[in-house]
Amino acid sequence: MPEDVKPRRYESALRREQAAATRTRIVRAAFTGKPALLKQAVDLQLAGDDAPVPVRDRPWFQELLHQRDPRRLLELEARNDRMICERAAALLEAVRNASATDDDIAGLHATIKQQRHTGARTVAEALAALGPLRDDLDLDTATDVLWLLKDPALYTALAGDRGWPAERYQAWLARTMQASLLPA
Repeated sequence: MPEDVKPRRYESALRREQAAATRTRIVRAAFTGKPALLKQAVDLQLAGDDAPVPVRDRPWFQELLHQRDPRRLLELEARNDRMICERAAALLEAVRNASATDDDIAGLHATIKQQRHTGARTVAEALAALGPLRDDLDLDTATDVLWLLKDPALYTALAGDRGWPAERYQAWLARTMQASLLPA
């Protein structure tokens, strides 16, 4: 075998490795690393598609915001949460688990929780605008209750671990939100 073949094979393998490394760097640079790439995946799952429309501006969320009946508003919130959890609960659980060992992903997990709290606040404000909340609830507490009930871990536990059909989970969530937030 001629001596110039080995360096070419080595160079070829080296070039393949360099090209692969370059592609990885390009993808990571486009998303500023693993957490940003993971955030893009989470956002895609939360929204349901890649259209550049925030969840708040989606028709299914706008339907909730324009509701005049507080019980129906919470039924729609339960429907929306179920739809989101069907798409995103597994990925969100993975982020939660990874946050214990990776500081960057822990930051992403904190951001996701804060965004869920912001969404809960929007729903609590819409609900409070329709009439009184339960006597013992102020807006901050109502927001915290919604934030907790919107946690995808509940969906994972009931629909995933306990085998509840998604419709049963949605109905339970709506009743639980109504009992927790609305006057008797």
